[in-house]
Amino acid sequence: MDVDFVYDTHKRVHLVDISGEHVAVANFLNSVFSPARKETRDIELLITQIEQQLPSILYKEWTLSIDGDDVTIQHNSCFDQDTEHTEDTSIMDWELKSSCSTTDLTELLINWVDFIETT
Repeated sequence: MDVDFVYDTHKRVHLVDISGEHVAVANFLNSVFSPARKETRDIELLITQIEQQLPSILYKEWTLSIDGDDVTIQHNSCFDQDTEHTEDTSIMDWELKSSCSTTDLTELLINWVDFIETT
């Protein structure tokens, strides 16, 4: 994953910027967490939950499903879709669902915590 950590000086929050196929990871992190300086407790809790290999972690708008070494991050609106996707609608799917290894996600979160604590 190509990740950039950003500090929004106007809103005074830390954000994650990821381009490409893992943009859903950034969308999830930025919508669930908007940490100000030194506010890393909730992110550290997520790290712990991932390390505990919980089968799923539920948020208001997102769900993380953990299966062994893989984690799928999916917007809850994807669960409501009963119809088959056409080619046009699947273009937006990559913004709402992404998979990566638990190691990669944990490393991203640890680096984000480090960034938050130093800026």
